[in-house]
Amino acid sequence: MSSHDDFGGNSDDGRNQNPYAIVERPGHGLPKTGEDFRQLESKRVWPCFVALAAAISAAIGSQIVIVLALFAVRTSNGESVGEISESLTRDLSQPYWFVFLGLLSQIPMFVAAMVAARMSPSEAFRERLKLNPTGWSIGRYVVVTLSAIFPTAIGMLLAGLLTLLLPPDPSVALLYENMTIAWAIPFLLFISLAPGFGEELLFRGYVQGRFLKRWSPMVSITASSIIFGLFHIMPHTVVFATVVGFWLGYVAWKSNSIWPTIICHAFINGAWNILNLSQQFTGMSDQIYYGLCIGISLIGLVSFIITLRIFASEPGARAIPV
Repeated sequence: MSSHDDFGGNSDDGRNQNPYAIVERPGHGLPKTGEDFRQLESKRVWPCFVALAAAISAAIGSQIVIVLALFAVRTSNGESVGEISESLTRDLSQPYWFVFLGLLSQIPMFVAAMVAARMSPSEAFRERLKLNPTGWSIGRYVVVTLSAIFPTAIGMLLAGLLTLLLPPDPSVALLYENMTIAWAIPFLLFISLAPGFGEELLFRGYVQGRFLKRWSPMVSITASSIIFGLFHIMPHTVVFATVVGFWLGYVAWKSNSIWPTIICHAFINGAWNILNLSQQFTGMSDQIYYGLCIGISLIGLVSFIITLRIFASEPGARAIPV
C-alpha cells in the first residue's frame, strides 16, 4: 500500500521516499506563471527601505558636503571655529541658502521614488506611485484640502507642548527674520511645491503603496507616517510631520491616489508660511494672529468631519482594519 509522506514523496512501505520533493501547501502555493511572480514581487517591502535609505543618505550627504565646503572656505580665510560656527548659522538661515539646501533634500526624494517605481515590474508605473485619477469634483478637492488644516493644528499643538521640554530650533525664527519681499515668493513656491511632490511621491506614493500590498492599512499608514516624521529630523518637526502624515496616509489610501495629498501637502506648507510671513511683514499683533489660527482651525475641523463622513459613506468604505 502506498502512502504520501510529509515531503510530498510517495512511499511504498517506507521505500522510494523522496525527502527533497516540494509540496504545495494551502495558502503557500508556488509561483507558476509570470503573473504569480509579479504578485510575489509586489509584496516585497525591502525595496522601500532601500529607496528610503538611498534618498535620505543622498539628501543628508549632499547638505553635509555643502556645509563642509563652506567650512573649508572660511577656514582658509583665517576664521576661527567659533567665528565659522556663528557665520554659518547666520548664512544658512538666509532664504536663498534655505531654498538651495531644501532642493538638495527634495530632489533625492523625487528621484528615489521614480527609479524605484521604474524598477518594479509588478504593475503600471502610474499605479506604482499612486498617481491615479480620482474622478473627484472640485468641491470634494476643496473640502479634503481644507480638512488637512485640523491635523496640522493638532500637530502644531503637540509640537508646541514639546517646547516645554525641548527648546525649538532657532533656525526657523532666523529664516523669517532674514526673509525679504523679493525672496518671499520663491520661498513660498519652493516650500509648497517641492515637498508636496517629492515627499508625497516617495512616502505616500511608492512606500505606503507598497506597504499596503504586504500589510494592513493600519500598519502601512502607521509605518509610512512614522518614517515620514523621522525624515524631518528635528524633534518638534518630527512630531508635527508624523501627525500630519497619518492624515495624508489615510487620504491616499481612501482615494487610491496621491493627487489629493500632493494638494493637501502644498496647501499646508504654503498656508502656514503665508500666515507667518504676513505677521512678519505687516506687524500683525499676536491677538489677531492667534485669532486667525483659531478661526482657520475651526474651518479645518468642520472640513475634517465632512471628509470623514464622505469617505465613510462611499460604497465599500470601512474603518481601517488592523
